[in-house]
Formats: sequence, structure tokens, C-alpha cells
Amino acid sequence: MAIPSQWSAARRTLQEIDASLSRRVMDERTKIRFMGALYEAVANGITHGNGGDPEKVLCIRVSIAGRCVTATVTDAGQGFDPSTLPDPRASELLFHPRGRGVFLMKSLTDQLCFNAKGNAVTFTVREP
Repeated sequence: MAIPSQWSAARRTLQEIDASLSRRVMDERTKIRFMGALYEAVANGITHGNGGDPEKVLCIRVSIAGRCVTATVTDAGQGFDPSTLPDPRASELLFHPRGRGVFLMKSLTDQLCFNAKGNAVTFTVREP
């Protein structure tokens, strides 16, 4: 689904996805991990990728196969190289107010990768 790069639209979409996962009898811990990573991916797409421009679109795709739930979030931005991100656990960054989104997504998911351009992230969370 494509949504405008606005928090009001993103909130509604995230609530719909959350409700849909709840109806699937998904393990609560798995759902929390997935929704946490999805929220971060959407926040990064709106803020960094689309620069908060409500005219730009964010695409969110979610699929469930067996005991796995996968999402791809694509923004309209220029992309970035995730390998250049500093480790937010470094002592000089511990009190920095930003820069933990990708680290958090990696921590919450079983698999996470970016496309070559760096404007789409795909991740999977597996039920135990």
C-alpha cells in the first residue's frame, strides 16, 4: 500500500496492520518485535528518506507466510549506505538523541536488508 509521507496516514496504516496481525493468532512477542521494526522503518522513511515532504509517498508491503511475517518499506528518497552508519553504542554517541533506528530494527528482526539504492528496507520476524 502506498501512503502519503504524513504521520496521520502512517498511524492509521500501522494500526490497521497491527489489527490484522492480531487476527492471525500471531504470538504477541513476535507481533511486538515486528511492529517495533515496522514503526522504525516508517519513521525513517518519512523523516530521512522523504524529508517529511507530504507530497512524497511511502510504500509499505507486509506478507505472512507460515510462521514468518515480512515487510518492505520503500521511500522516495535518494537512499543511503547503511554500512556507513556509526555504532550507536559507541561512547561518544550514547547520549546523542538520534541514530538508533537501524540498530533497533536489526535487534528486533531475524533478517534485515536494504536494497542497493538504500531507499528500501526489507525485514522478517519469525514466530518461535
